[in-house]
Formats: sequence, structure tokens, C-alpha cells
Amino acid sequence: MLLRVAVSPLGPEVNAALGIGFGGLEAVTWPLFWGLSMALSSVVGRSLGAGRRDLAVRAVRLALPLSLAAGMVAALTFGLAARPLCGLFTSDPLVLANAVLYARVLAWSQPFVAIEALCEGVLEGAGDTAAVLWWSTPINVLRIPLAWGLAIALGMGAGGIWWAINLTTMAKALGKGGVVLRGRWRSVVV
Repeated sequence: MLLRVAVSPLGPEVNAALGIGFGGLEAVTWPLFWGLSMALSSVVGRSLGAGRRDLAVRAVRLALPLSLAAGMVAALTFGLAARPLCGLFTSDPLVLANAVLYARVLAWSQPFVAIEALCEGVLEGAGDTAAVLWWSTPINVLRIPLAWGLAIALGMGAGGIWWAINLTTMAKALGKGGVVLRGRWRSVVV
């Protein structure tokens, strides 16, 4: 729906830029973040299952700086090397301009993506998949009207779509982070 409502009306260059950003750049960072998340999920689940909440909490504390560091590296890479990275995927000047904008805008959310993935790992490892669902699905759906509003209604163009993705990613990370900080996941019987 995001493609139909907000991306496609802006033209094939924006659609191609989304493909480069999502399928090229974030296809590298997301698996890294998700790999850390799945490793943490396994440790949290095993620790809670063994009745060792202390080990689950320790694992989260150890994984947090690693995830944040990966998110910061991704942010700096997207922000500082946007043009050469996107240039690997296209030589079309309009596509390149939109893809560079995507990379530079999405650079701001990469630490949040890393934290969101990490928090999902904690919650899934603890068996609290409902929290993941409630902090993911509605906010992802919100991207559609928000992207349209920013890109089309307010005339921000592709940048509006990229910021809609950013803002919703940040909201998901903060929501899932809040659930993890509240700590009820520590009491789940696995």
C-alpha cells in the first residue's frame, strides 16, 4: 500500500530509490541487527527457561552496546558514504539523487532499527510476542497515511516518505524499548 499511495505517485525514480535503499543498503544492515537479535533471543529464552533471570538480564546488558555500535556504524556509513554506496546500484541521476536522500535520511534511524531488533529478540526469547505484534503492526500501517501526508499533502516528496519510515521506526524502537525496560519479560515462565 505504501508503494501505491505514496511512492508510485512520485514516479519510477522514487520507486527505484526505495528499492536501492531497502533492497541494497538495508539488506546489509537489517540481517546484521536481526542476527544479534536472534542470538540474544536464544540466550534470553534459555536463561529464563533455566530460571536464571540474572543471565538473561546480563545478556541484554552485554548486547545493547554491541547493537548500538552496529547501528551507529550503519548510520555513519549511510550518512557519509551515501553517494558512493548508492552509485553501486544506479547511474541514473534522478534515481541516484533519490537513493542518496533515502540513505541520508535513513541514517538517522539506524541506531533505532538496531535497538528495535534487539528488543524484539528479548521479547521473543521471553515469549512476549504479543508486545512485538502490538508495537509493530499498527505503527507499520501508520506509515501509509503518514508517508502520503508528508510526501504528497505537504509536498515533501520522496523525503517525506523516507521520514515517515524513520519516524515510525523510531516509534517502534521506543515502544518496544519501553516494554523491555519495564521488565515484565523477566517474569515470563518459559
